[in-house]
Amino acid sequence: MELVPRDYYDPTPVRRSTSRQLARAHEKSLIERAAVEGAERNTAIAARERINNGYQLAALTTQHANHLHDLVTHVSRDKPGLEVGLRDLEDTVLYGSKAIILHYMTR
Repeated sequence: MELVPRDYYDPTPVRRSTSRQLARAHEKSLIERAAVEGAERNTAIAARERINNGYQLAALTTQHANHLHDLVTHVSRDKPGLEVGLRDLEDTVLYGSKAIILHYMTR
């Protein structure tokens, strides 16, 4: 069996209208690709901002929780009944803060 090289060159010239249609299709695909890349970039930026803001909320909550813990300790010294109530309030505030952060991070 003898291998014969094939000539894939088509000597028929491309019509001008076909060339224009190809150019339009190529431009459309470039525009669509740019739109998709832009949307992906915007999504990545929004995700990064949400993560950073979530960490800031957590840090702020930690600072306030520490301050509240110290305040409850100071106010309820030698008053166990008051301490129980204030610790319950402290837990409620922390639970609410956690719920707010969870809602923000998962919306």
